Amino acid sequence: MCQDTDDKQQQIEQKYSFENDGGHTFVTKTSSHSLDTNPAVVLVETRHRQARRGGGTFTRLRQTSDYRVKTSLSSPTDLLAQQLVRVIESDAGNSPIPRKAWLRLLPSRLPSSPILCDAVLLFSNCWDKSLQNTSISPFDHHAYQKALGSLRPAIESQPSLDTPTAAAILLLQSSEFYFNLDREASQVKHMAGLQAIISIKGLPSPLDELDLHLFCDSVGTIVLNMILDGDDDAFRGPRIVNAMHSALHEDIETQGISSEQYRLCLFTIYWCKLASSLRRVIQASAIDSTLTLMAEAKEVADALVRFEEEKLAPILADRTKIWTVPDDSVPGGFAYQFSDESYCELLLTLVTINIPVCQILLSTCELLALPGYHLSQRLQKLSKRMWMSIPYVQSRSLAQQGSTVVPLILSLEHANSAWSDSLVRTIVEFLGPRSVFLPPEPTDFLLDHAMRLTGRAPT
Repeated sequence: MCQDTDDKQQQIEQKYSFENDGGHTFVTKTSSHSLDTNPAVVLVETRHRQARRGGGTFTRLRQTSDYRVKTSLSSPTDLLAQQLVRVIESDAGNSPIPRKAWLRLLPSRLPSSPILCDAVLLFSNCWDKSLQNTSISPFDHHAYQKALGSLRPAIESQPSLDTPTAAAILLLQSSEFYFNLDREASQVKHMAGLQAIISIKGLPSPLDELDLHLFCDSVGTIVLNMILDGDDDAFRGPRIVNAMHSALHEDIETQGISSEQYRLCLFTIYWCKLASSLRRVIQASAIDSTLTLMAEAKEVADALVRFEEEKLAPILADRTKIWTVPDDSVPGGFAYQFSDESYCELLLTLVTINIPVCQILLSTCELLALPGYHLSQRLQKLSKRMWMSIPYVQSRSLAQQGSTVVPLILSLEHANSAWSDSLVRTIVEFLGPRSVFLPPEPTDFLLDHAMRLTGRAPT
């Protein structure tokens, strides 16, 4: 690496791009800032990926303050905000929680919410312990019980739910899920709180960025649990139905959050309702109800295709964002690589929603004895996208691997027998310590899970 030793002003780059290829590191300077004016400076890795050719790597660093040396903080809330910001700023992109946009909006809300402070303390403590690389679980049970004790009366006694309390609910659930890996996540315990974000708090304000993010992030967990429980009560009511139709048929302009994230959130709600409707149709065997469901499923499937053509197709066509590399471990012999994690997240989110909607539509065709070959082909295509992403996901953190278990399960029944065995092993691998809760022969259990997630099995 070359450095100008005659630079007497000791300038430091605010952003760096490092390209390491065959032992050579190239540094690109984008802007500079004097060390003399800010002596407490650290470099934080914000992006890291493999070079498209050769064995090199590409790393982007950002200059930020070293929050550990600040002494001007005046209150415990300030110290807690500093701790949270340090977690956000120091994350290298290997955990799904610090990457969530709503987390960056919490420090300013801490002074007004002791409940949120308890949840942030839990998260920060768990994050710090997770970096110690010990065999001890990073989950802070004492902080968890304190945060849970603060939340319970707030949910039970308040006729309405404010945004900081909703943030505390989601942060508590996320911390328990991602950090308490030594036992099965008690998500049932959190469902009342997550559903309160919708049933008590209501629809988010389009002008409140944090409110919108909380709604979208909580919906995914709520939907999965409600489908498995055979319940869709949280999404009944004309206000939510009207919002869903608006999301599908209109461009949503919001402050600080992209319309595609909100639209995907509403697509997820439709998945829940379609799965619930298919269960009722299978039990009642009424032709009129089946025809109605087929029309509803087709409308959502068509909207998803339009969304994919608008948002995903340009990214797939750009070989600097998503490209394929030879990989014999994947059916077809090629795997995806992504220049940014967000592209992988978008692709897999679409796969996760598309497969059940398409499967439900295919099931209605089968009930009506109509041909569905084109739907079977699309299910294969969607599943293959999931499989081609496996090598990339395997290079990420265990928490990120765990977040792809659902689309893997949904794709399982579309794999041939040889690939199915490999896919089951991958699911077990991605579940990490929680794989001990699977039966010794998990294939049938996982296939049954896929049937339940698509409304084709009783709950």
